[in-house]
Amino acid sequence: MSHLDEFHRTYIDKDVVVIGISLGEKPETVRTFMEERGYNFPVLLDEELDVGFTYQVRYTPTTYVINKEGKIIGRGIGPLDFEKLKEIIQ
Repeated sequence: MSHLDEFHRTYIDKDVVVIGISLGEKPETVRTFMEERGYNFPVLLDEELDVGFTYQVRYTPTTYVINKEGKIIGRGIGPLDFEKLKEIIQ
């Protein structure tokens, strides 16, 4: 998560958006987690696991790169560091 936050901060003014998805957690739990760690990227709350089902998330964390047309153009399973995130978007 710290690498996602660093990535978000680095690319916020470029044409890249980081959105976390919380699978099955309550809003207050997610808010507290993000605030305690100082993470600033937006998080989609998927309490009913609809988004996880749509994107066929089998493992967490899973990272998807989605282009402007909504097409998945890259994916990473497991924790990714900053350099791996850069590789995926290129």
